[in-house]
Amino acid sequence: MNDHERIEKLLEEGKITEEEARLLREALGTPLSEPATPDAPSTLRWVRVRLTAGELVASFDPNLREPEVEGKVETRENGRDLEVAPQTTVGGLKVGRVNVRVPAGWGLEVHGTAGEVRARGLPYVKARLMAGEVDLSDVQGVDVEVKTGQIEGSVVLTQGRHRLHVTLGEVDVKILPGSSVKVESRVGLGNLETTPRQVGQGQAQLEASVSVGNLEVRA
Repeated sequence: MNDHERIEKLLEEGKITEEEARLLREALGTPLSEPATPDAPSTLRWVRVRLTAGELVASFDPNLREPEVEGKVETRENGRDLEVAPQTTVGGLKVGRVNVRVPAGWGLEVHGTAGEVRARGLPYVKARLMAGEVDLSDVQGVDVEVKTGQIEGSVVLTQGRHRLHVTLGEVDVKILPGSSVKVESRVGLGNLETTPRQVGQGQAQLEASVSVGNLEVRA
């Protein structure tokens, strides 16, 4: 069942109105916004990965001076940043597994059609996926949007503005000790679990939202 069929099924079952169904169809047809976050540290350099389909695993390694990339990929420098794309082609799509180790002073930016992104201990993650899953662990800055799928994991937020959004699916994120953040949570249609409005002194801001599905932010 695809996303539009799910919407029609919800409409037939009386779980959403005609107006809500129309808004969901429009949301699914809207291109993903550009991953631009003014509060991302301006000093960061970026590993920019483009995935048609596949898996990306990125981790922080303080012992490195430059990023290390493993897998069948194409890499090229673009100014201060590094651009990465899988080489393997299946049915005209570039797919494969990419492993990236990121040193201090670098963030991760991902554009993808479908796939899975796992990020561990990174200073900042910016991601846009049409379909798939983003799994965060001890990430210190986020600007993540998934059309259909899931965002889960844990974050440590102490300053700046941050965003997590899923159009159809689920957000399930834990705010770790040491954070200082105010939380704004919204669900259009679905379940909103009890969430903290503020953790610590509230110096950072996190906007977490789901159009249709489930949202849980825990501390």
